[in-house]
Amino acid sequence: MNKLAQNKPLSAFVPSCEPTNPRLALIPDELEAIAKDVVNASMKLHIALGPSLLESFYSVLLEKKLTERGYRVEREKPVPLVFEGVHFEMGFRADLVINGRFIIELKSVEKSPPFTRSNC
Repeated sequence: MNKLAQNKPLSAFVPSCEPTNPRLALIPDELEAIAKDVVNASMKLHIALGPSLLESFYSVLLEKKLTERGYRVEREKPVPLVFEGVHFEMGFRADLVINGRFIIELKSVEKSPPFTRSNC
């Protein structure tokens, strides 16, 4: 365990969902708007298509829906990373990057687990 983290409670690392949390106030309006549109478009696609399609299918359709809303969308974008002075030209490949500032990682499952159906 990191020595700096040893004496801190878990709540120090997990942001609160309270509206008075100053960390939430740091989210720019642009990112808040993108997040709302991403969730909205994703839910509409999920309701229309359901689960079990390939991730690439959802990715293309979500890109189309977000582009229609006026966003600049890049698919399969390489994202460089630097860790302790080691540079990785492609640390990972983001499924979608919106306006160069918002990363979306899509996950698709073959079949919804039973707990998701019972909790709806």
